[in-house]
Amino acid sequence: MDSGADVCVFDASIARRMGIALDQVTADEMAVLGRRGLGYPQAIKIAVGAHTFEATVLFFEDLQVADLLGRKGFFDNFIVTFDHSSGPPTLLYERIVRT
Repeated sequence: MDSGADVCVFDASIARRMGIALDQVTADEMAVLGRRGLGYPQAIKIAVGAHTFEATVLFFEDLQVADLLGRKGFFDNFIVTFDHSSGPPTLLYERIVRT
């Protein structure tokens, strides 16, 4: 999990497994983790535990790292606590409810 990512970035193979036709999405040339390539923005539903929400995810060809949960799209929906005091470390999250 990369809490420093601006947006959520997933490998393009996930989009294909979800049935999203990336050739029908307008791509932008960009850099992710210092690697240049095409990014395909797409709004999808994400489920975390019992919580489901919509977020725009950037699908990137050959990401070569684990998928990134970004500040916009993930961390703006949850209060997240990383607890390294126990073994193994834990991640606690609480959904932010907006009215």
